[in-house]
Amino acid sequence: VYDGSRPLWKETDPCRPVNAYGRSKLEAEQLIQSQWPHSVSLRSSIIVGPQPASPLTRTLFLQFVDAALTSGQPTTFFEDEWRCPVYVQDIVAVVQKLAAWQVQAGAEGKCGKARSLTLPPVLNMGGPDRLSRVDMALMVARHRGHSPSLVRPAPSASVARGVASPQDISMDVSRLALLLGRPPTPLTQVLEQIWPTCSAA
Repeated sequence: VYDGSRPLWKETDPCRPVNAYGRSKLEAEQLIQSQWPHSVSLRSSIIVGPQPASPLTRTLFLQFVDAALTSGQPTTFFEDEWRCPVYVQDIVAVVQKLAAWQVQAGAEGKCGKARSLTLPPVLNMGGPDRLSRVDMALMVARHRGHSPSLVRPAPSASVARGVASPQDISMDVSRLALLLGRPPTPLTQVLEQIWPTCSAA
């Protein structure tokens, strides 16, 4: 929903989506908030973590990087688009806390009490690291023992995608850290969770 013109967006910053995907997400937030004023919309970045038990129709980004580098073929990654990859277990923890608070608020309402906690209508749900895809690929390479020379940086403009893409939608996740009671999980720790050993498969 952010236009990507600068780094570290806050939830209170103006939303100016640059494509239909972003506009649809913003419209969904607005519709949900109009119907359920106590709801919280989570604005997620790239979601990372281990492969889920149920098969997916496409490979997760970190697993794609590892597979590409394992093949030994040089692979191109964008060097000029920045994101804040978020660990899936952090998302689970956030949803659990929000659900518990909503249950508590509902119980307070039934008892005629005022809500003891006011939640923000939106919450940035990203990790603590502002990274390009090149940064992420190099981190996977180092962790898995692949040659960093296989990671080939390229500008995003080198690929005709047919749709505008925001350059920098890294997010300020200070509210998320308060909710979790700790900083979100950095990508180095996520890699250790996915691949406990540091040797290539």
